[in-house]
Amino acid sequence: MDVHEVLAALERERPAFHRDGAGRDASWPVSPALLELLAAAAGPGSTTLETGAGWSTVVLVATGARHTSISPAEHEPQRIEDWCAVHEVATDQWRHLLGGSADVLPRVETQPLDLLLIDGAHAFPLPAIDWYYGTRHLREGGLVIVDDLQLWPCRIVAEFLLGDDGWERTVAGDRFAVFRALGPGSQLTARWWGQQPYVVEQGDGVTAVARAVRALRARVRLRSRLHLDHR
Repeated sequence: MDVHEVLAALERERPAFHRDGAGRDASWPVSPALLELLAAAAGPGSTTLETGAGWSTVVLVATGARHTSISPAEHEPQRIEDWCAVHEVATDQWRHLLGGSADVLPRVETQPLDLLLIDGAHAFPLPAIDWYYGTRHLREGGLVIVDDLQLWPCRIVAEFLLGDDGWERTVAGDRFAVFRALGPGSQLTARWWGQQPYVVEQGDGVTAVARAVRALRARVRLRSRLHLDHR
């Protein structure tokens, strides 16, 4: 089964590779647009890595890429393996590393990455940790994809990349963004803060939202004083 047949089968069958907080089977797929992008961006000879596992794992494996997935859920790799076996998707180029990405990524060994998908744990600061340790293996010209931008721990990583001159945004989806590394990832993560335009622009680290809130509070205080002065 080729990757396009795999995409169709996933959408048709909607396999439940996950379990929710109550232990029930759950299907948490990434968007169809992102799956299509993964299918086009990877292929035989590519080296890819993702934090998390699920439909995206199946698609990247089906492209023939040398793929690594990382997640702490013991049931996920077996469910993915079983689905691939039924659908004749070869998994000999896939390895799953069991554990939290914050623990696994600092010691992972891999060939230079062509693609890094950040779609694992979403609690702060884990998406940033995934970016930092995963990007160290990214080759110049490689892609980093940040999913679930509706969640601010993921969105802040994308905002940093958007404002940094070491990265070029190539795709902006509703809930994901794709950036191309303009240098080796190991060099981009080693730059000091003065070489990071986004950090320099932020100055004291106050985000646009925080600045707006601060300005609003200042106006409220000013109006309060004016009101008191006129009593």
